[in-house]
Amino acid sequence: MKTVFLAAMLILSPALGHAQTPAIPAPVKEIMDVTVKAWSGVEPTGEPEDLFSAERLTRLYSRDFAAKYTAASKFPAYDTENGGPGSPFDHDVITSSQDGCPLEDVTMKSNGAVAGAEEIAVKFRLMGCSEDPVYKAAVSEVRFRVIKEEGRDVVDDIMTQGEGEGSFESLKKSMIEIAAQ
Repeated sequence: MKTVFLAAMLILSPALGHAQTPAIPAPVKEIMDVTVKAWSGVEPTGEPEDLFSAERLTRLYSRDFAAKYTAASKFPAYDTENGGPGSPFDHDVITSSQDGCPLEDVTMKSNGAVAGAEEIAVKFRLMGCSEDPVYKAAVSEVRFRVIKEEGRDVVDDIMTQGEGEGSFESLKKSMIEIAAQ
């Protein structure tokens, strides 16, 4: 009987382990799909995708995040060609950079509940094409704080790598500072 029980557990254990792994929320997947595509090195046909378009702000992000982005976008980091509001950022907020290579080794995992939200850690190598072995091997990380709003997952904050080892900075806090200009 023990043999049958052990055999059943061995067969079921991978399925049980997989069932316990939380799914990555759709907004994080979409944001990362757009980011990977933007850094692919392939020239986009038409306009590049905007992570903070009006449509995405209402669909992927919390109302609070969208309001802070809208307020900060009144102070664009650069002039836009069409005269409309531009990004308040002078860099890609997901990669925390202006330059890089196609993203490599992208992984996403849940860190569980952090500060009242589910935190999704995304790691990747941004400088895999670099000839410098230190840059080539460096792993970047961004953390998404996801909450439920009106029954759906939305990104409430994006935690970007800070200056110190293991430090992260709130994008919402940065947007508040930009809007306070």
